[in-house]
Amino acid sequence: MRKPLLQPYVLRHQLGSWLLLLIVAVTVAWGMHRLEQNTRTGMRAQSELVALEGVYSALVDQQAGVRGYVLTGEDRYLEPYRRGLTVLPQHLLTLRTLAGSEPPAAREAHLKVLRDLERLHRQWLARVAAPELARTRQGISRPPCRSYVWVKANN
Repeated sequence: MRKPLLQPYVLRHQLGSWLLLLIVAVTVAWGMHRLEQNTRTGMRAQSELVALEGVYSALVDQQAGVRGYVLTGEDRYLEPYRRGLTVLPQHLLTLRTLAGSEPPAAREAHLKVLRDLERLHRQWLARVAAPELARTRQGISRPPCRSYVWVKANN
């Protein structure tokens, strides 16, 4: 008869242990889920940063190539310009693809920024790069900037 008196006592203590184990398991599972979400977010952010750096480098290369060619008239200085023109669309496509996985409001905001960037780049190509490259090819040079003339005149 003593056995039935012990079973409720043991059962109550086991139930507490099982309940504690269940709480720990749920907490660990929730923590693992959050860790996975944060890892995915971090990887996406890293991909965006790499693509943004690529966009920045492509734009700087284009500007440097035009500047080098205009200053020297040598075709070898156009290499960064050509390289920038080639890789810029790839980086913009990567950013567009990454924006596709964002919530609608953020996606639209990022896509608008990319459209604005492309518009400004086209304007720069049409208003600055193409005319300067054409002038240089035709042998037409611009006078040096005033600050350069001033520095030279005062030395």
